[in-house]
Amino acid sequence: SLPFDTEMIAFSVAASHYSDRDYWNLFINGQQVFKEVYVKDVPEGFNFSVVKPIPANAEVKFEYHNASADKKTIWLNYQLLRD
Repeated sequence: SLPFDTEMIAFSVAASHYSDRDYWNLFINGQQVFKEVYVKDVPEGFNFSVVKPIPANAEVKFEYHNASADKKTIWLNYQLLRD
C-alpha cells in the first residue's frame, strides 16, 4: 500500500512459462478489478481507458492461479499517477 492517493493507469503480467489454463485476478481494497484473465504466450499489458483511483493505504492484491502446476516466475508491472 502507498500512504497517498493515486490512480492506476496500466497493469501488465509476464511469466517465464505460459499455460493456457493459468489465469490471474486483481483486487483493490477487496474489489475485484480483473477477473479470471487467462494468460497468453506473450507478456500482457492493460492500459486503462478509465483510470482506477486507489485511495491512500489501499490493499492491492494480485492472484496468479497456476492451474498447470508448472514451476514458473511471474513478473508484474504497473503504472500509477499522482498529483
